[in-house]
This record gives sequence, structure tokens and C-alpha cells, in this order.
Amino acid sequence: MVAVLKYSGFSLNQEKTFSGSDRFRESCGGDYFDGHDVRPYYIKESVNDPWLLIPTYNGFRKSLGKLEAFRGRSSAQVLHPLLDSFPSVVRSCKGPEQLGDTVLHSICEDEWRFKWEYGIRYFKGVVRVNKPLAWHHWHPNVVLASALYGAGDGSFGIIPRDSPFSMAVKWVPSS
Repeated sequence: MVAVLKYSGFSLNQEKTFSGSDRFRESCGGDYFDGHDVRPYYIKESVNDPWLLIPTYNGFRKSLGKLEAFRGRSSAQVLHPLLDSFPSVVRSCKGPEQLGDTVLHSICEDEWRFKWEYGIRYFKGVVRVNKPLAWHHWHPNVVLASALYGAGDGSFGIIPRDSPFSMAVKWVPSS
């Protein structure tokens, strides 16, 4: 492969190029050992809000899933202290990975909390809720422009960019 790449005009970074009997390789942002993805989850900034621990839990769970596939045994018990730190209302929001960080990922469907309505499955999930800023806080020209564009709800106000938010547990649709 190295010869073909050089013949085609590519140059290889020798510091990052491994060949031969090395069992470890790095490629396109992934770390692999014997062909298994072993890249861990990285926490990029400190998390102080318990609601925002959901992506951290899901990231750790995904990393553990990689290790389980590689090692052949479960390590899920290490997540129990993190799971116990969530409020009970959040601990009950478990669902499939396809719902992203609105739920705590679980492969065990018995743990999922969902309901069916009109052929759509709704999961109990954690969603971001922005609070509209009342109309009297805005310049009259902003109120007029909002009315012309159909922004806002007509009675409560509009949500400004980068507004403060809170989280709420709601039913999230999934097809």
C-alpha cells in the first residue's frame, strides 16, 4: 500500500505511519487495537450542571461498549456511581442511542420508558427549554419586525439568541 501511495504522488507522515506487526494503529481520529476501536471518551470541559451529565454518561457507556466487544465481558457496573448522581426523574429517561443525548442510552429495552400514540413511539427524555423574553423588554422596532416575520408566540415574547435555558423531562417522538 505504501508503494502504491508513493507511486500515486502521495507522501506519508512517517511519524504517524505504522506497518508490519504493530497491533495498534490510529486512523482518521480513531484508535484501533487488533482491529477493534478502542478510542476512549474525552471530557473536554468541566460539567457542573447535572442535566448536562447525560452526554458524559452516554460517552462513557459507548466507550465501555467498545471495551466489552474487545474484552468479551461487561464493565457496566463502573457506571453505577455516575447513574446514581442523576435525579431519579432523569434516571428513568432511558432509551435507544438514536435519540442522542435526550435519553440515557440503554440496550436493554426493558429499561426504556415509552408510550405509543397514533403509531408513533414517544420516549421519556430530557429536553432543553428556552424561556421567551417578554415583549416589553424589546425595542418597538424589534416587536414590529417579529410580528411581520411571524416570530414569537404573540403573547409571551420571543427567545433571544444564546438565551439562558433550563431542562425538562418530556415525551420525545421517535419513529
